[in-house]
Formats: sequence, C-alpha cells, structure tokens
Amino acid sequence: MPNRVGEILHGALRTLRREGFWRFARRSLLWLSGERRQYRPPDPLVPDSYDAAALSGEGALTALDALAARATNEALIPALPPRRTKYRPKISVLVRTYNRPHMLRLALTSLAMQEYRNFEVVVVNDAGEDVAPLLHRFEAHFPIQYICHPTRQQRCAASNTALRAMRGDYFVHLDDDDILYPFHLATFHNASLTHPAARVLYGDYNHVLLGQRGSVLIPLQRKIVPHWAFDPDALLWSNFIVIHASFFHRDIYEVMGLYDESLPGLADWEYLLRTSRGYPFQPTGRIVCEYRIYDQVSNMNLRRRIDVVDALRIIYERYPTENPDLLEKRRILLSEGEAQVAFLRELEGQIGRGEITEKAANAAMLRRLAGFDGVGDDHLPSA
Repeated sequence: MPNRVGEILHGALRTLRREGFWRFARRSLLWLSGERRQYRPPDPLVPDSYDAAALSGEGALTALDALAARATNEALIPALPPRRTKYRPKISVLVRTYNRPHMLRLALTSLAMQEYRNFEVVVVNDAGEDVAPLLHRFEAHFPIQYICHPTRQQRCAASNTALRAMRGDYFVHLDDDDILYPFHLATFHNASLTHPAARVLYGDYNHVLLGQRGSVLIPLQRKIVPHWAFDPDALLWSNFIVIHASFFHRDIYEVMGLYDESLPGLADWEYLLRTSRGYPFQPTGRIVCEYRIYDQVSNMNLRRRIDVVDALRIIYERYPTENPDLLEKRRILLSEGEAQVAFLRELEGQIGRGEITEKAANAAMLRRLAGFDGVGDDHLPSA
C-alpha cells in the first residue's frame, strides 16, 4: 500500500511539473468532481461499443428497440435520484418545440435517463401551446430554462434563442420529436476529455419509423445508418449528420454565430457546412440517438419540400465548388429534390380527385421520401 501511495504522489508531481500549477489544479478538480468518470450503460442491451459496424442483423435491431424503450420509459423516472446541480452546467441541451407535447414528453424522458448528470435543458416554445406543467415534472432531474416566443418564428429562430440563453461549455440540440439514448451525453463528454482540442464531435445514429397504436408508439421499421468518416468536401453536396448527433463547443457559437434565419430550410446543415470550413469534426464511433419519423407524416408535405429544394439551391450557390464529382452529385441531388416536389404535387392532386386514400398517400410519401417500404401501402400510385 505505501508503495502505491508513493507511485501516485510521484505521478502527481510529474504531472504538476509538466502542466503547470493552474492546469494541474483544474484537472484535479475535474477528477474530484467526477467529471472524468467513465460512464457505462447499466444494462448491455447492445454491444458495449454501440458502433454501427458491430450492429447488424435482426438481433441488433431488436436490441436498439429495447434501448429506445428504456430511454423513454416514464415509469423509471420516479426511481431516479434528483440530478439538479448548483454548479454551472457543463452541457446545454437545446430543445425546440411547437404543439407536440406528447412527443416532447418522450424527448424529456430520454434526457432524464441520461447517465451523465451535469447538464441543463433550454426549451424554446415557438408560440405553441404552453408546456410549463409538463416541464415541471422534470425539474427535479435537470435545470430547465423555458422561453416562449410570442409569435411563431420557425425552428431556426428557436435554435438561435436557445443559443443566446445557454450556459454550458458545450451544446447539443434535440428536437421535440426525437430522443437521445441514455449514454448520449456521457459518450460526448468522455470524447471531449479524450480530445480536448476538438470543437465539433459527432456520433452515429439510426432511422426509425414509428406508428401510433392506441396510446402506444410502436417501432415499425428501423435502419442503422452507416458510419460516416468526416469529409468536409462531402458536406458541400449533402448532409450526413442529424442535428442531435452533433456536439459543439461553445467556441463554435462565439466564432460562427447564429443559424441563418434567412434560409427557407436546411439551416442545420448550413451550420455544419459553415463550421467545417474551419474546424475538423471528431467522430465518437458510437450510435448515440435515433432520428424518428412517424407514419402519420407531418414533415414531408409539399410546402416544406419546396423550401428544402430552394434552400439547396441557395447553399450550393453560397458554397461553390469546381470539383466535377461534387458538381455531379449536386446535380443529382437537386434533380431528385425537384422530382420529389413533382411527386408530391401529383399525390395532392390524386387525393383531391379521390383517386387515392390519405393512408395510401401517406405510405407513398414514406416510401419515396424516407425509404421505408411496405407501411400499409394499399393502392399506391406509381411514382
């Protein structure tokens, strides 16, 4: 035992000489406060690494379904210890919401289930119905800033409101219709300690299609998205990171500023693209969240798809390239966007003429725009 104590003291002195007093003191305080604790999932529902390469086959999809069910299980919340902290939060989770309290409840539940504790939540209500009573149920588990827009300003403005209010050293976004896995914040926190110079980190994710069956959400289909190796040039033609799978240091906000509210859409991608011009992105290599799509489609309507195509043209013009491969990929993606707009126009016409049911139209949109097949697609139109 005395030898072990001597080794620890000797190592501490070496570190003190190498790093200087203030850096050594800060590292020691972080260690004592638990900031360097390595968090591990309490029950291994999927392989320990949670990496996309290790997850394959039906077993992996079933494990991810179980993991998502645990992340959103409200029955577990009463047993959780209080997690509020009197210290300034290390991480700010920025949540934008509008008239979806039932989905917001699941998103907040996934935050209450986080294994990493030192975070705050900034909820920006974009002039929707009041959710204060809902937020009150979670106040014992994390500090909440609740901000309400007096008039509707769209998602991008809600992100900017949250950015101005956040107090953390790092920030991550979470839309009200998505969830984080319980080890999401712990994964990014640990990665930030391993790579302290990194200002943008990102994780892997999967797509899941959910259906409402009574009062229960049922996963209908799930697709693991392959890991994307950071390539700033690839971001010049498309986006490969969903907003809640990215993790930013506060420096990014202070240097890059706010999201571009002049864009009709794709502001999240433009922010990543803008940031990638000056900062490399550090991958975690772990699946940390899921991007949720619902079988009653609300985000694939004609107006929104037109806005996406218009935003695509603006971004391509703002970030020019002479690379012939990238130019061809841009042409293909823009052409597909225009074809989707034409498809949605035809679908609306068929619904108006009574040639197709709304259920069949919904399934057609899921198949064409999101890649989910066989979801109640009776009498589908040819696309």
